Amino acid sequence: AGATTAAAGATTTKAGSAGKATTTKAGSTGTEYTTTSNFNMPCNSANQMVNGKAGTEAAQKALQDTMKNVTVTDTKLAKYGCRRLTSNNRRLQSSKGIKADFT
Repeated sequence: AGATTAAAGATTTKAGSAGKATTTKAGSTGTEYTTTSNFNMPCNSANQMVNGKAGTEAAQKALQDTMKNVTVTDTKLAKYGCRRLTSNNRRLQSSKGIKADFT
């Protein structure tokens, strides 16, 4: 995932080559946080990651390996920029891949 975070209460993270990431505190008590990271990739690879359990597990493991002492309890993957265009709509998406939401 390439995301890193500072001390509790951090509001932004620095991303590695995988894309960009942001972190926000999930609640006013405890130490639960959420983070989002975008992974740029071709749509066929994004389809494989989103549609399979292995893709979710790989994204979760990558974040946990990068951010030591962090336990990820929930991971949600969604594709972006991978929609089928009709002949009437020729606007191309500038980037394609998956968006990963971690808790």
